[in-house]
Amino acid sequence: MVNDMRFQPALSQVDSLLHASLIPLLDDNFEGFIEQRKVQQLLLTHHLTIDKLMLALLPIATSFSQPRISGFEVGAIALCDEGNLYMGANLELAQLPLNHSVHAEQSAISHAWLRGAKKLVKIAINYSPCGHCRQFINETFEGAETLIILPKREIAPLKQYLPYGFSPKDLGKTEQLLNSKAVDLHYDSEDPLVISAIDAANNSYAPYSGNYAGVALEMVDQRIFTGRVAENAAYNPSLMPMHVALSALNRSGYDCGDIQRAVLVESSDGKLSLANNSLDALHSVTEIELEHLVL
Repeated sequence: MVNDMRFQPALSQVDSLLHASLIPLLDDNFEGFIEQRKVQQLLLTHHLTIDKLMLALLPIATSFSQPRISGFEVGAIALCDEGNLYMGANLELAQLPLNHSVHAEQSAISHAWLRGAKKLVKIAINYSPCGHCRQFINETFEGAETLIILPKREIAPLKQYLPYGFSPKDLGKTEQLLNSKAVDLHYDSEDPLVISAIDAANNSYAPYSGNYAGVALEMVDQRIFTGRVAENAAYNPSLMPMHVALSALNRSGYDCGDIQRAVLVESSDGKLSLANNSLDALHSVTEIELEHLVL
């Protein structure tokens, strides 16, 4: 019996044999992460290739979708070089401009990033990636070689979908998303939420503005969700830390109404501020105020 009702409709779209193997995974704690050991078990049990397994699991990933404006549900699954699978889905924030949307590919990649993944190998999506997402994938380490897996299409690397792509190297940057070096912002605090936000900022990716930024959200049960800024060479596909945190919260099955505190930490050396952007996103889901630290 699946405890989390989010996945009930999706399971009806999955092969019945695979369906039975997934039920133990899809409990209340499932957040779209399948570790390498369990991935291998599914492959061996059902005699599947990794590509076919990722396609078969797309309905599950799509279950995380929250398209409050478009009504268009998109799911994505990232495979990284350690063999884990990371699910993501599009998230739209009601009453806010469309640039506050998190695309499914961004959700899956940020999911992998938050869990420590270093290299994206393949990404499966239930619809062809838009130009925005192709550019976002291209920001990752060796992103042009990432294989794109789509239903009823030949598998092809990103460079086929984004020929003559624009990348960090065009702006003289050697680091790329997923393999950038941590920075070292300091603040004397024993507050777990502040400490989490600082850690998120220190592991963020901001080579263009220098505004290393992180968000931490505390729920009523004291669980903490974090998000980091992920900038992009083309600027507009950059992913904001509040949106990364809300996407993670959404995958967990928590209600945004359960947020009781929110902290944004950003670097004083940055060329911009994410305070207004973060506050707008936060206030689209809750009325609590944003605590803001500039270090």
